[in-house]
Amino acid sequence: MQKNFVLKEITAFFTSTTGQALTPECDLIERGVIDSLTMMDLLTFVETTFGIPLDFEDLTPESLGSIDAISDLVASRIPQVGNSQAA
Repeated sequence: MQKNFVLKEITAFFTSTTGQALTPECDLIERGVIDSLTMMDLLTFVETTFGIPLDFEDLTPESLGSIDAISDLVASRIPQVGNSQAA
């Protein structure tokens, strides 16, 4: 999956959750967008939308700082098509 798709989906999640139009670079922590409930909703959203689990250890201030940072984290965890290796 391409990062642009992930970025679009994560942006839509935050727009729906907050009712605000947020830019990818917006500081989510400074604006008070990220709280414990939003983090739980985000974990569920990522797992159901992209099929990948994120752990609480993945959720650092750096990785949650912006929609762009969250998208980078999610995109880095999605297996690339054609890169799977046989065990």
